Amino acid sequence: MDQLEIILNLLMATGRHILENAGGFLNLVAVIIALLALNTWKREYKFKRDSELLEEALILFYQAEHAIVYLRDGFIFSDELQDFEFPPELEDDYSKEKYKYTHTIRKRFDEKQHIFDKLYAIEFRFRARFGYESIAEFSSMKKSVKELLLAANQYSIKGLSKEEITKTQEIIWKDYHKSSKEGDVFGNSVNNIVKDFDELCRKKLQ
Repeated sequence: MDQLEIILNLLMATGRHILENAGGFLNLVAVIIALLALNTWKREYKFKRDSELLEEALILFYQAEHAIVYLRDGFIFSDELQDFEFPPELEDDYSKEKYKYTHTIRKRFDEKQHIFDKLYAIEFRFRARFGYESIAEFSSMKKSVKELLLAANQYSIKGLSKEEITKTQEIIWKDYHKSSKEGDVFGNSVNNIVKDFDELCRKKLQ
């Protein structure tokens, strides 16, 4: 074998080695790119799921706030009293008037209950995704709804003192506080719950 053949064989061997290593290197690069793309997709998918859950929960809080305003409207429409009958034990007009409000709030709650049911149901998904410390506003909203319904039921009870009647009126009527220095304490409390949850959701989206 002359010197030229030796050089050609060396060049061919070197070329094959370079090509073989280049193929492996390209394969490695392809794997790295695929892993990076997968991680990016996972992050985007997680963000999409989180943002959808946050938006759904926040909308339900807005709807619950609006429903509570509706429940507390002191004006009773005539169609809300259709097929309505006073309990036979109510004899005086004052007791009957109070019972009308209890009946109306119950009826309005039945109409809007699906909103609160959805809100309470999504709490478990929210807790599973973001942790126990993220559901404080859910508990506060449930407490406010229970307080409102309890006040509505108590309002028509006979034998309440003037102070007890005033306390229930402050909760069940949103317009009761127009002349009050303290303002609508119950309504403001519900508004603050929604504002706090709004801030929580926006922070988690950052």
